[in-house]
Amino acid sequence: MGGGVKLPPDLDLQSKNVYADWMFWESEFEDYLVSTGQDNAADKDKISLLQNIMGSASSRILATLTIPEEDRNDYIKVRELIERYVSPRVNEVFELYVFTQRC
Repeated sequence: MGGGVKLPPDLDLQSKNVYADWMFWESEFEDYLVSTGQDNAADKDKISLLQNIMGSASSRILATLTIPEEDRNDYIKVRELIERYVSPRVNEVFELYVFTQRC
């Protein structure tokens, strides 16, 4: 399967820069899929590879996310859910404060 292809490192979904880490890791994972010929694999297989390669700690976090039943085997939807999970949160109260303090 991946003979001689370097695996992406484990993904730490609890790191301080998790969004940047995810964006880089996702790119490496997509490259891995292409180089191993798995880019055209079934979504279920890609999701399994994603969970396996991201590492057990991150896979445990992924298992806690609420994934609608119809999206559980949709690779794109699972990736979008992870991206939503790692995206920086907007503090609306702070943003309103910044907005009202403008000159």
